[in-house]
Amino acid sequence: MWLSFLLAVQTQTLQVLWGQCGGIGYNGPTQCENGSTCYRQSDWYSQCVPSTTNPALPTTSPVPQPSTNPVPTTSPVPQQSPVQTPTQPNNMGFRSIYDWTWDGKDALLPPGLNSMIAFSGWSNVDNMISESAIVGANFIGELYISFGGGNHNGRITKNNLASLNTAINNGRLSRYAGVCYDVEEGDSGLSDALEESFIIAKQKGLKVFVTVSHSAPYGISDKITVMESLFASTNVDFLSPQLYTSGFEPQNDYAWDGVSWEAWAKSKAPIVVSINDYKLFSDAESFFLEKGMNLAGYVQWKQEIGTSSQTPSLPTTTPIAAPSAAPVAVPVPEPTSISNAQCMCEFAVGCSSDNDCCPGQTCRSYSGEWKQCRRDPNYDQMLTTTCKHVATSPYLNFNDFGCVSDSDCCNPHAKCGSDGLCRLPHVECSNVPIAIASRRILKKGEGRNLRGQYIHKD
Repeated sequence: MWLSFLLAVQTQTLQVLWGQCGGIGYNGPTQCENGSTCYRQSDWYSQCVPSTTNPALPTTSPVPQPSTNPVPTTSPVPQQSPVQTPTQPNNMGFRSIYDWTWDGKDALLPPGLNSMIAFSGWSNVDNMISESAIVGANFIGELYISFGGGNHNGRITKNNLASLNTAINNGRLSRYAGVCYDVEEGDSGLSDALEESFIIAKQKGLKVFVTVSHSAPYGISDKITVMESLFASTNVDFLSPQLYTSGFEPQNDYAWDGVSWEAWAKSKAPIVVSINDYKLFSDAESFFLEKGMNLAGYVQWKQEIGTSSQTPSLPTTTPIAAPSAAPVAVPVPEPTSISNAQCMCEFAVGCSSDNDCCPGQTCRSYSGEWKQCRRDPNYDQMLTTTCKHVATSPYLNFNDFGCVSDSDCCNPHAKCGSDGLCRLPHVECSNVPIAIASRRILKKGEGRNLRGQYIHKD
């Protein structure tokens, strides 16, 4: 009798319009309220949609729609980009874009896209999920969510990988077709933990997309071991090198770090390049073809196609020019008054002067749009037999290797790391919020870097 009563109550529970009504791991209502029907998007997501023959979707969907399969063609979806009417054939391979979660607007998509990656730069799973919720609400195609990034907010550890695995098993990523693992900074010894997470994702029907800074993660000490594991994995669907550093390069940057491009031929997963602009894809195809590899597609980093009066163009070269030749002597800047206190991290947006930045950095202006703390360019061209560059990003070349002691480093504030690279030390740092023209005003304690991550004050 109690069972009959419970079943009766359950049948009376109806899901509201636009609510989830089915999918792997879903335990909620499976019947929709009057006027709507439960439409199966995929094995992992079904949604209540209007039951009329020509329903009109709201301009702002209360629940972001998944993107694996489109709503029937009788149900027009508001188009946010040319991707809704592809101009490229469907056999063109993987075509995607990193849609930044922090700029408060949709990316303008290249033609013919069949996927999109909600990119937040977080390895904190709660932040990753919450900040990606509005991305791709009306996108027709596969939607991925990114995990990780190129600064301390995206640093990957075994603990946050375990949190990601829990979220996958609990169905918190059921809206997505796959996970983009942005492997750039992280602890050593992550190879097995990454592979375990890939297996869990695959078991839940999610695709696995892995991207790394240039040819290998710049911020992981055993990067070669990590890459060997990624090359050998049968659980990675796509492996993607990033062919840019700042994200504003007009050409692909083929610098490599620790792992040669020839080694990428060992990858069992198809190679999809991450490039600043989709127009650079043919150049990447030629480059990798010469090394015996056929590319499977691209992901674009840039958010806009062309420029407009409301979206100022960003610099394509470093705003502050480095010396054309190694100077005989460069004045060593005096330590600032905040050298032993909290200062602004490298890549942090919102500095006013060099004194706001940590030792070894300067406050650079980017076409008057924003200012950002970057490593001091006075030392960028001082590569000699007696000193090495400060390598705090993937912008490396072969000669950057080889420091033995701190005195080998060109920048007097740099330290020689265990990997033989000079790096600015990790000091206690903070970030200052700033309102950037044509971008949303950041919340208190937020900033962003050129690699595209929110940077939050700890």
